[in-house]
Amino acid sequence: MIPFRVCNSSVARPQVEVSHAVAMYLVGEARKNGRRPGSQAEEDDLLIYNYPIHFTGRHRYPGEETDFEQSYFFESAARGTRPGSARAA
Repeated sequence: MIPFRVCNSSVARPQVEVSHAVAMYLVGEARKNGRRPGSQAEEDDLLIYNYPIHFTGRHRYPGEETDFEQSYFFESAARGTRPGSARAA
């Protein structure tokens, strides 16, 4: 069941239902993971807010923001460090 009304189109509803089902499956699988941070400080280190946001939208002219697309790039996480952690350089 979709918890909110997304659109009136009968064409889009199946796609929304599939997306919702996939999202619920992925969340369910993630919850099976037994890894947990050892402390509140370690959990705070893992928050997405510790990473910089990069604007990846398109512009018709400099300074215009028509698409508010943002992306996170985790280069330091791939090397085993996180911004704000004691190991980060």
